[in-house]
Amino acid sequence: MKISKQKVITVLKNIIDYSNTNTCLHEETHRGGTIWEICDTCGMKWADDEGGKPNDAHDVPFEINDACDLLQELLVRA
Repeated sequence: MKISKQKVITVLKNIIDYSNTNTCLHEETHRGGTIWEICDTCGMKWADDEGGKPNDAHDVPFEINDACDLLQELLVRA
């Protein structure tokens, strides 16, 4: 079974679009009481006494970065 390059490009774009739509980067937060930081977008919360919001909370998942890199490489070769 041969898969066309255009099909791979389309699938990668769809995966990246899905991730961008459904992955919260927790960029906008507010304080909830004295120990809570709460994401305004998804409602996730972190307690200061349990380590607070992790440093990588804003990071895009590495699998999506890999998909973006592959898509870019395919588009350059197109």
